Amino acid sequence: MRPLVSPRESDAFGLAMKPSKPIRRYALKPPNDDAPDGHYKPGILNEGFAALFGRNISIWVHVEDLMIGILQDLLGGGKRAPARQIFHSIVSNQARKSLLLTCLQRSKINAKKTDIYETIIQQFSNLNTKRNTFLHGLWYTHESGRVFLSENAVDDFHYFNSREVKIEELEEMDKAMGLLSSTIMMRRSPSLAKLIASP
Repeated sequence: MRPLVSPRESDAFGLAMKPSKPIRRYALKPPNDDAPDGHYKPGILNEGFAALFGRNISIWVHVEDLMIGILQDLLGGGKRAPARQIFHSIVSNQARKSLLLTCLQRSKINAKKTDIYETIIQQFSNLNTKRNTFLHGLWYTHESGRVFLSENAVDDFHYFNSREVKIEELEEMDKAMGLLSSTIMMRRSPSLAKLIASP
């Protein structure tokens, strides 16, 4: 009698196993051809770039502080709700987003909230991802003053895949933080808030 499961498809007890996925192992990625030859130093040594980088990081915590008001709105109870303590006890960006969306979309007290809240939560999440990429990546400055970021520092030889970050990218982030802050502050006037939030 033919066995129902071949030895390759069974474990030590003869029980059926799911087909195994290909084994994941390290593979050297092709280097970034846009990176120029020459000398690189660790850190952001371009003064103009460093100044805007520092400004963005210092402004971000104020954007986070404004988001506490959003959580307060969604929890109900006004200023009596411990929104600040709850917000700061959650350090994961994804967990904060999940909490905010769950309160917004699955609580009766928020049934009449406008969709500006979804817009604010998504923009906050997107910007926080960008902020984390900048803050936790490894930065290098070329002898020309061009600045490069290695986003995948967990990989061996990660620096071969560094990408150039132009100052315009920081300027866009600065502008987006300003728009998000204005949208949060104007959230109780939905038509005006949507006008501010629209590209």
